[in-house]
Amino acid sequence: DVKVRDMQQMRNSLDLLKNKIKKPFIIFLFSKFDGEGLFITTVSSDLAERGLNAKKIISQMGLKGGGRSDLVQGGMNNKNWQQKQDNWEILFMDSKKIEKTIGDML
Repeated sequence: DVKVRDMQQMRNSLDLLKNKIKKPFIIFLFSKFDGEGLFITTVSSDLAERGLNAKKIISQMGLKGGGRSDLVQGGMNNKNWQQKQDNWEILFMDSKKIEKTIGDML
């Protein structure tokens, strides 16, 4: 959970992370505040070239957003937030499930 209130700050946070970690990577950031939320997800260029698509990843998480196949961003209201967050936590806690989900997308 990134503590930001607008998409520009979210993109800046993403850029900082992308510059600090090595490829391959998938980054998913979200922020919740005042009954709303933002998210952004990206895949490294090498994964994108192998066919991994950020839009498919967020779709698996029950989200919709705009962007490109390697970077997607969006927002959501509070009524769906808790349910989605519970699903993410289940997914993120199980590394084997993450590997299978990502593997199925390639």
